Amino acid sequence: MIPISNSTKQLKIAAIISYSVIIFNILAGFVYTPWMISVIGISDYGLYVLATSFLAYFVLDFGLGQSVTRFIAKYRAENSEENIYNFLGLTFKLYLIFAFIILITLIVIYCLIDKIFIQLTAVEVKNFKILFVLVGLFSIFSFPFKPIDGIISGYELFVPLQICNLLNKVLTIALVILALFFGLGLYSLVFSNIIAGIILIIVKLIIIKKNTTIKVNYKYINKSMAKNIFSFSGWMTVNIILYNMLVSIQPTILGMFSGSNQISIFSIGMVLFGYTNTFVSALSGLFLPKVSRIVKMEDAKEKVEELTIKVGRIQLTIIGAIVVIFTSIGKNFIELWVGKFFNNSYIVALLLILPLLITSTQTILRTMIVAQGKVKLEAIGLIFSAITSVTVSLILSNGMGAVGAALGSSIGIIFSYIIWMNIIYHKVLGVSIYRFFKECHFKFSVPIIVSILIGYLFKIIIPSENIIEFIIKATLVGSVYVLLIWMFALNNYEKNIIISPLKLVHRMILK
Repeated sequence: MIPISNSTKQLKIAAIISYSVIIFNILAGFVYTPWMISVIGISDYGLYVLATSFLAYFVLDFGLGQSVTRFIAKYRAENSEENIYNFLGLTFKLYLIFAFIILITLIVIYCLIDKIFIQLTAVEVKNFKILFVLVGLFSIFSFPFKPIDGIISGYELFVPLQICNLLNKVLTIALVILALFFGLGLYSLVFSNIIAGIILIIVKLIIIKKNTTIKVNYKYINKSMAKNIFSFSGWMTVNIILYNMLVSIQPTILGMFSGSNQISIFSIGMVLFGYTNTFVSALSGLFLPKVSRIVKMEDAKEKVEELTIKVGRIQLTIIGAIVVIFTSIGKNFIELWVGKFFNNSYIVALLLILPLLITSTQTILRTMIVAQGKVKLEAIGLIFSAITSVTVSLILSNGMGAVGAALGSSIGIIFSYIIWMNIIYHKVLGVSIYRFFKECHFKFSVPIIVSILIGYLFKIIIPSENIIEFIIKATLVGSVYVLLIWMFALNNYEKNIIISPLKLVHRMILK
């Protein structure tokens, strides 16, 4: 097993690399997304988003990805390598079975595309079918390799995993830019992702071979273990499907009732939400092995509560800055970034991002739910949320387009991940939610609200006719936020997290 100290060191290094990946992806996305839209057109961009999001429903990992991480961490804690080999043998066979089922499902869906997306034109349907085939074939090919990330995380090889993620982002974006530069068009976007995906799979297999002693026992059959896998991954699958019904299903609904332009408007808002969500939750996946160890300790509840508050405050510092800047001047940014046609993307993004002020600070508690195998409780709340979200979206998307779809998503997220899950955290995990909000959110609320109000004043006083004026305004708003949380919210530990890197850079400059 990896020593605790080494594991902690890997977590820190992996966190730095993880944020580097995210920052690179965000900056690159901000640069090439408007260019990509201008090259392929708003309609084709909407089709590309529709194809990738629609197929995402059918190529889920069925909860087996987190199941792999959880069970490998569990068996490693028990020093039972043989159980790992047997478990992986069962898991890979399950993936192959699911891959065959998905293939049959996609063939049926392909035959019904004309009847599903009635708002698309004949040309758009033709292009969408080609995209569907390309994305679908690669999804089927890559599906049996989905346990790879779970294996790498289970063995706590966080640094190699994050380096792979960086490689994937750089390679994908480079290929997309190259393809569009040479005018290869819409389909080249899919081929770029396919090439980068295949290379990534090969690199991850090499990492596993060089850093572990894994021997997959494909002959192993055990009904009891299979039952344990299904009892955990089954509910994880339900959770993933239901979460997709909160957000990812909206392009499909818009494709049925509003058309490709509204899909594009929603997708820009969803992209901004995705960047924000990825940035603030970059650390969450790294804590599953650690939380799995804590679960076995006598004072598990107290340790998890302390870790939740500690990580939650750091997360709130980050998401608070994003919310303050985006709420006050986000509309100006979207106009400068992709044009006034996408003005409503600001409302879409805002409706999706605001709930992150709470949900992003509770990643440790959601990890605890996974580590304890209590994901069924999360699914129960998600069922009602998903039904509500889809119903609201179906009713509003016809008249309100992307904004109506986003409102449905926001309502669902608030009910499931804020109201319902906090009841679970308090009643089932025994965590003091009152203490959590008091120590995590109470001191931040006033600086965040005041910063937003000041940001609105800057928006009125300083116009944003060009990117320079916008950067000046964003810098001023960000500076106000940093000053206020430094004076009224952050404790000495959190201030030291900010000061330490600055001191290191200062020493390096002096040398």
